[in-house]
This record gives sequence, C-alpha cells and structure tokens, in this order.
Amino acid sequence: MDYSISVIVPCYNEARSLNATVQTIESSMLDKKIKHFEILIFNDASEDGTGNLAQELSLKYDFVRSFDNKVRSGMGHSFKRGVQLSNCDFCVMVPGDNELPKESLARLLNHTGEKDMVISYFTNPWVRPLSRRIISRVFIFFLNLLFGCNLKYYNGHTIISTELLRSVPIETTGHAYMASILIRLRYQGYSYTEIGILNGKREHGNSKSFTRDNLFAVIRTIFSLFLEIRFNKKTKIRD
Repeated sequence: MDYSISVIVPCYNEARSLNATVQTIESSMLDKKIKHFEILIFNDASEDGTGNLAQELSLKYDFVRSFDNKVRSGMGHSFKRGVQLSNCDFCVMVPGDNELPKESLARLLNHTGEKDMVISYFTNPWVRPLSRRIISRVFIFFLNLLFGCNLKYYNGHTIISTELLRSVPIETTGHAYMASILIRLRYQGYSYTEIGILNGKREHGNSKSFTRDNLFAVIRTIFSLFLEIRFNKKTKIRD
C-alpha cells in the first residue's frame, strides 16, 4: 500500500484494553503492508491509568503518539485534534476499547482511496445490547429522514482523506461528530462506498456512548445541522 494513514484512538478509562487495541492496529497495518502509519492516542481525562499507559506505548513504539485532554472533552474533540495533528494521507477513528477485530480493520483498509469516503456498517449488530441497537436504529432512521442521505450507519469506522477532513467544520465534541461530517460531505457531492464489517465484543468495561449528556448533545448537534443544511436553499445533495 502506497498511502499513509493516521489511526485516531480516543480513550476514556481503557487501561485494560488500550494495549490490545494498539496491537490490533499494528498487526492490521503489517498484514496489509502499510509502511507509513501512526497511532494517535487521546486520553480523555481518564481515571484508571490510561494516560500513563498511553505515554508508555508512545515510548515503546515510534509510530505511537499520545496526548492528554486535561478535562473530559468528548470523542469529537479528540477526533478533531487527531485530524489537525495527523501527518498522513488518511484518517480513521478506532476507539481504545479493542472492539474492532483485526479482520474488520483490514477490510476497510482494502478499500481506502476507492472513493472519497469509506464508510463502515456492522453486519452483526446483535453483539451489542438490545437497548443500544434500538437507539442506533432510531438515530439512523431519523438522520436518513431529515437529510436524505440514506446511509446504513453514521457512527462507524470511516476512512477519509486528511485534507478533506480539514475542509469540514468539526464543531461538535459529542458522538454525532462523524454523522455531521458525513452529511456535510454528502451535500458537497463527495463520493462514498459502504463496507460491511464485523463488530467485536467488549472484553472490559461498558460503552460510554449512550449517556444522558451524550444523547442531549447528539440531539442539539442534529437540530443545528438540520437548520444549517435543510433551510439553506442553495444546499442539496450532489451526486
């Protein structure tokens, strides 16, 4: 592979999973013969030693860089910083919980550069709790209804060129950051391909995605984006 890629790894209390996450990413890159890659770990004010482990990993591996958010800032904030600090052609987000199997990341890497965006969706959603699956389906349904993008998933592991990401305002720090990026890029006419991948099971801890504060932040983000896009007569999806 002749491209370079930054893997942005946001972490909150992932000390038991972070090392395995780094190993999964490294193994995937080596298998796909990607010589130029970096892992950017963002410790989001963790309370369990994640920050110390991230620093240790950055000293152990020359392809790892670690950063600390002094206060909890959200996944979107870490992704935005990662895009700003990236030294590579493409960016992808992989959480520090080691949920993404090596084979799934490798499948995404196979399609990097085919379109402007490589968007993943899970082919085995049943590995997640029923409540999370219901919320996710409702989220996807309303986004497709409001914006007409008709995507299968909005919060997956998505590979986009760093240059293109830097052209899009990443204004939310919450979990709707990727949805806002994809919707904006679709309305600007950028192409995409959707790739089905398997999702793994968390070995340690619980998901931090669906807290009350996160859900309210998502609602605010989508409402603001709807006003920005759908009430702008000059803005429409361009294929």
